[in-house]
Amino acid sequence: MFIVDGAYIQDSFKERRGSAMSADTFLSMLEYVANTLGVENVQTHFVDGDPDKWYSTVARGRHSDSKEKRITLHNELRHQQRIKSRVTVALCDFKKQNVGYSERGEKLQGWVQGGDVMIVRRMLKTAYENSRLGARGSAASSSADGCSDGITTIVLFAGDKDFSDTIDDCLQLGLRVAIVGYKDNMAGELKEKPSEIRIIYLDEWPADHTAHYRERPTTMQRRSSSHSTRLRSHSSRPTPQSSADHGSPFVNDPQAPPAGGRGSSSSVSAAAAAVVGGQDELDRLFTEWLGCNTKLRLLYRASRDGTKYDDLLRCVGDEWDLVFVICKDEYVFGVFISDGLQEPDDPTARRKYECDVWWFSLAGHFAQPTKIDIHRGYQCVYVAGRDGSVGRGAKVEVGGYLELGHGHSSGWPAADIRSCCQKIYSKWLPRFCTGGSFPSPYFMADEIEILQVVTQ
Repeated sequence: MFIVDGAYIQDSFKERRGSAMSADTFLSMLEYVANTLGVENVQTHFVDGDPDKWYSTVARGRHSDSKEKRITLHNELRHQQRIKSRVTVALCDFKKQNVGYSERGEKLQGWVQGGDVMIVRRMLKTAYENSRLGARGSAASSSADGCSDGITTIVLFAGDKDFSDTIDDCLQLGLRVAIVGYKDNMAGELKEKPSEIRIIYLDEWPADHTAHYRERPTTMQRRSSSHSTRLRSHSSRPTPQSSADHGSPFVNDPQAPPAGGRGSSSSVSAAAAAVVGGQDELDRLFTEWLGCNTKLRLLYRASRDGTKYDDLLRCVGDEWDLVFVICKDEYVFGVFISDGLQEPDDPTARRKYECDVWWFSLAGHFAQPTKIDIHRGYQCVYVAGRDGSVGRGAKVEVGGYLELGHGHSSGWPAADIRSCCQKIYSKWLPRFCTGGSFPSPYFMADEIEILQVVTQ
C-alpha cells in the first residue's frame, strides 16, 4: 500500500521544478517507486488539503488558479486508468496552530492542514489488520509470516518527523516500511532510520533530472569545469552602452543613469568599492577569490532602482554569477552565487536550486576583506514567485542563510527588499573575526547592491 502526504509531495515537487505537479507525473513517480522496491502497488491513498476550504479560509479568495490546479489533479487521480492501483483521494480541513516564535519570543500562528492524523490512522489501521494481531492476520496465522494473504509493505511518501513513531509501530506489527521523498525536504529522524527501512530519494528519480534546471549548464557541469569557463565572458553578454555616453563600464559614474531595468547602468558598486579602496581593488579581490581574471558590473542598487522585489527582479533579469552586497552601519558583507535568480513558473510558488555559494566580508568583521566558505549542503538558493514566499517569510534566501524582503514577525514578506535576516554558523567563520554583530539577526539594510562577475 502506498500512502502519500499530498501537500508534501506537491510542495517539494514545485520547489524543485518551479511548476505544479500533474497527475501523469505523479503516476510516473508511483511506477518508478514500485519498480525500484520490487513491490506491487495494490492501493494508493493520496491525502491532501481540500482546495475549496484552502481557497476560502487560507487564501481568502486569492490565487484561484492554484485552487483549480489542485481540483484537476484530484479528479484525474480518482479516474486514472494508467496503473492497476486504485488511487483514493482523501481531503482534509485546515486549522491554525503555532508554527514558531518571533525574535521577541511571541508565538506565531499559521494555517496547516490536518492530513497528518489521517495518514497516521491509515498506516496503523493497515499495519494492525495485516498483522498477527488483526483480523486478517488471524485468518492468515498459518502462513509463515502472518501477512502473506494481505498487505506486507507500506510505502510512505512524506518527510515530516512526526511520522517517525508511526513507522516504528508498523515495523513492530510485522510490516515492511519504505519512505519516499526529497533529500533536502526530509527530516533527519526519517533519514536516520535503521537499514531495514528502505529510503528512496526522488532526487534520484530519472524523470526529475530532465527538468530540474532551465536550459543552461547544470550545477554539476558548471562545478566540474574551470572557473574561466564557468564564468561567462564579457563578450557573451549584450554589449553595454558606449563609453562615449556613460564612460567606461567599470568606472564609477558620478551621474548614474536613471533606473530602467537590467543593464541600465554602466556604473559599479559604490558601497563595496569605497570600503576596499576603489574598484580596482574590489576586482582584484574577486579575481583572487574566484581564481580567474574578473571585473564586476552593477546590476541593481536599491537606493537608485527601487526597493521592491519587482525592482530587483527587473534589474537583475536572467543574469547569473551574482554578488549580493549588504551595507548596514559599519558592516559591508555579502554572498556570491554562481547562478541567477530563477523565478518559479507559478507566481505563488517558490523555486529551490543548488549552485556554488560562499560568503564574504569587506568591512566590519575582519581586519581585511575575507572570503567565507560554507558547507556544501547549504549551497543553495530559494527564490519566491512575485506573489509567493520562502523561508520564514521572505522573497530570496541564500546559503545558510541570508533572507531579503524578510517580514520578521508577520510571517509574510516585507514590501521593502532591504528588510533582512542574516545568520551564519560560527564554525564556518575563519579565525580572527574581530567585528561584532547586530543586536538582532533582523535588520533594515542601509543599501543593497547586486553585481555581476564578468571574465576578462
